[in-house]
Amino acid sequence: MIKANVTTKRAKMGPTPSKKIRRAVFSALSDSPKTIKDIAEEAGTTRITAKKHLESLKKLGKAEEIYRNATLRLFVLKTEEKT
Repeated sequence: MIKANVTTKRAKMGPTPSKKIRRAVFSALSDSPKTIKDIAEEAGTTRITAKKHLESLKKLGKAEEIYRNATLRLFVLKTEEKT
């Protein structure tokens, strides 16, 4: 019974901070390819957090890494190909 009350209260509170950050990371990618540093600055978070959310977006098929070397990674929103 206590768990049901806690779950109900969480649902009324709105999106979690993690969801807000993921949305900010996603919208930071909307206009052009960016580095993790640029995305973190635009989303108002750390590079580590931005990287975590970018990796999640990659797994979901929403973002794509288009360039990588020892010091730089470049990400872009993944476009849907129409066939």
